[in-house]
Order: sequence, then structure tokens, then C-alpha cells
Amino acid sequence: MVINVPDIAILTLADVAKFTSEYNPTAEFRAKWPDSYFENAMALHADIKDTYLKGLNSHFTLLELLFGINYDYALSPYHTRPEQSLMFYRWILAEIKKLS
Repeated sequence: MVINVPDIAILTLADVAKFTSEYNPTAEFRAKWPDSYFENAMALHADIKDTYLKGLNSHFTLLELLFGINYDYALSPYHTRPEQSLMFYRWILAEIKKLS
């Protein structure tokens, strides 16, 4: 899968909005976890965020990272400041770029 990652150096929330609208694997994860979507989605998101916050190497698949940025973007108005979100999105997009 070829992913067109926006320029991370000048990333804006508008870039993230466009990116998440173009690359959203949520339906695949809902199908994968039909009876436990919310629990698994929260656990995957927490694992990705924890990896970022601890400065660990990513071990996630491309689809997991795409899910992570979509999930976080959907929740971000409720839990973080925009500048904190952008730093996380830059990290995720750099990891996506490595895999695509």
C-alpha cells in the first residue's frame, strides 16, 4: 500500500484531517473485532500512545498505525491540546512513512 504522508515538518491539523479522511481502516478493525471493538480499539490506541510517550521503537503494522492516528484524531478534541496532538501525529506519520 502506498501512503501519501503529508510533510511532517509543516504538519497542521488540517493536514491530519485530510490524511485521516483518505486513510481510515476503522471498518477493517470493526470487522476483525466484532464483539470487542471498543475494548480492543482503546487497548491498541493506548499501546501506540504509550510507545510514543516512552520513546520506544514502534512494533506496529501499517494498518495499526493508520488506525491509531484515526482513533486519536477522533478523540483529540476531548483529551489533548492541539500542539500535543501534532507532536504525536508527526511521530505516527514518520512511522507510517517507514512502512509504506
